[in-house]
Amino acid sequence: MLKLLNKPFLFQLFYMLAFAVAVCYNGNMCEEIKLNFDPSAPVAISRCEKYDVDEIAAVLETQLRSLGISPEFFAGRRVVVKPNLIMAASPDRMATTHPAVVEAALRVIGACSPASVTVAESPGGPYQPALLRASYHATGIAAAAKRAGATLNFDTSVKTVGYPDGKVSKSFELLTPAAEAEVIVNICKLKTHSLTQMTAAVKNLFGFVAGTDKVAMHARFPNPQSFSKYLVDLASAVATICPTLNIVDGIVGMEGNGPTAGAPKPFGCIITGRNPFGVDVLCEYLLRLEGQVMTTSEARARGLCRKDVSELALVCEGQVALYRPAKVVSAETKQRHILTHLPRFLRPRPVIDQALCVGCGVCAKSCPAETITMANKKAHIAHNKCILCYCCQEMCRFRAVKIRKNILLRLVR
Repeated sequence: MLKLLNKPFLFQLFYMLAFAVAVCYNGNMCEEIKLNFDPSAPVAISRCEKYDVDEIAAVLETQLRSLGISPEFFAGRRVVVKPNLIMAASPDRMATTHPAVVEAALRVIGACSPASVTVAESPGGPYQPALLRASYHATGIAAAAKRAGATLNFDTSVKTVGYPDGKVSKSFELLTPAAEAEVIVNICKLKTHSLTQMTAAVKNLFGFVAGTDKVAMHARFPNPQSFSKYLVDLASAVATICPTLNIVDGIVGMEGNGPTAGAPKPFGCIITGRNPFGVDVLCEYLLRLEGQVMTTSEARARGLCRKDVSELALVCEGQVALYRPAKVVSAETKQRHILTHLPRFLRPRPVIDQALCVGCGVCAKSCPAETITMANKKAHIAHNKCILCYCCQEMCRFRAVKIRKNILLRLVR
């Protein structure tokens, strides 16, 4: 017996046990990842009308139980929390995920004994530690993370994540924390959007693409159709990394020319679900944009979500229609009826309000087609080269970029 317990045997036994544990762990992980793509995965919506951390945490705890998500979902795992921090703006602007929602989520996660909790995001502009720090502080996320005991990410490296099933992109350079995560919690803001018409769970994952690489992706996919297919590929690639959870800050969202130039819009709710595409079906309904959001339409075509809200496995108190506002103002870029296939030169285009422009140059740096130049401390757009991505409007802190419609579009409501 003693001869059997020699070093080679012990090493073999150790590796066999380690292999068995790894297989078991990966097997469980794979089963959990499947729910990221399950069209029948339930989506929870709850009433919540103010940014009170205790109240939001209680809502999230109830929703997680209703979705069958136990503390073991987070326990012992590296959790990465991804808010929407599109620009270094005050939470009052409602362009970013409110810090109260992030803090509540961090508190709930922290109570489940995770191995670590990291807040990671790449706002618009260069992906640099100094700019990350400015964004974390301006949006209130730095203070929220500190109170909840979470870590802020300042690692600006990226890793390649492959997705062979992608329709237009089969690999992605993602933030290292996201690529190495064991659980991803995607906390988005419910908003209309000038390019994609809506930004919610799927579009928010674009923030896992680092800094100015996002500008390159807009140039690579220069129209809403191809860019929307790219976003669905990206969300699908993220969903293959690890189990994910999507939380929508719908307490106060945005309507009009989102994601940053619109007006605050109270929806009075929080939405939670495993499948980001299913979550977006509900968000599309709340924004009164059913069938008009290309990312959701593309996800439907791929069988990633249900056809409409009536087919969703909803967890909510009362009728879901009670959560839907009587009116939501769409982005001015929304194409309507017979005008859907207008040639590009007739479509709504961005223009610079010279009275509001401060000459900061952010729009020029954010332009994928490099059509914006600075002259006499003002921005100027060469419209013959504009690809109508509206990144200039998205990144302007001073709302100096407006949308101009031609006379034909102005006549159609």
